[in-house]
Amino acid sequence: MTKATRFVDYARNIIGGTFVKSTELTGNYGIINFYSSFDEYKNDNPKSLLTEDDYKKHFETKEKIEKILVIENVRLLQQFPTLVGVKMKLQFDEKIYSMKIDRTSVNDYLGLKIEDLKIEDGSWNSEFLNPIGYNDRKRKDFIKKFGKVN
Repeated sequence: MTKATRFVDYARNIIGGTFVKSTELTGNYGIINFYSSFDEYKNDNPKSLLTEDDYKKHFETKEKIEKILVIENVRLLQQFPTLVGVKMKLQFDEKIYSMKIDRTSVNDYLGLKIEDLKIEDGSWNSEFLNPIGYNDRKRKDFIKKFGKVN
């Protein structure tokens, strides 16, 4: 299995992954785009049993969107140590949320090497997920540094 195939397969399982429209690996940079609306999703997946309510529940609060952008982008860097960076775009409720991160900047910002964090030893949770991903203020600071809302 190629690195690109592994990346695409893994990215389908991120939070909200059901509503990912496209995933690609260009060089060593991951790019993930979500469907811009439920109608667009349904147009591409006419046999899906998911409803518009299911779609809205994934993205209904700014907090949920922030968690997807912060946690899942960093998780991709953690899971794929050769990735240089990741870019994600999520449109919901007439706003476009985007984040573009690179490994060096994230590691410098966090003061650690994200690729060294492991789920098995608890360091992923203790060093990133709990203090940044689940901390409202620190997650918002991360968004201010690396994200954009239009």
